[in-house]
Amino acid sequence: MGSIGKGIYTKAVFLMTALSCSVLTAPTFAASASKSINIKLQVVAGCSISVVDMNFGVITQVTGTETASSYVAVICNPGATVLLSFQPTFSVANTTRNSTLTSVAGGKINFSMALRGYFGILGTGQTGYTYIDGKLVATPGAASGIYQSTETLYVIY
Repeated sequence: MGSIGKGIYTKAVFLMTALSCSVLTAPTFAASASKSINIKLQVVAGCSISVVDMNFGVITQVTGTETASSYVAVICNPGATVLLSFQPTFSVANTTRNSTLTSVAGGKINFSMALRGYFGILGTGQTGYTYIDGKLVATPGAASGIYQSTETLYVIY
């Protein structure tokens, strides 16, 4: 190989070596910066309620001895303090209610209902069950028909 050939060969090897070193060498950083972030979550008290409809059945006269009951289930997350009530206020006095069943023809039959036992409390969050007991008021001569009423039950937490 002549001196020109050796020179080109040497330059080519040097150039290939330099390129391969630059590809394999990791970049060098002069400094860095950082910032912390806060991660937050708030879980609030929450409850759900399910109630089975109350049905006094089929009768021929309203004597005042007729009773019916309804099943209530309340599910709350931990930490909820709860009261079941017939009014949207936090009072144990609202665990009974007097109301009226009405027919399409305008007939009326009074009834009462009460939560069975005191249900003010799931406290730590769990599932609670109770019943609503209903009783008709004697209504001599009540006309034939279908009587109904819609009542509201509240879970206050």
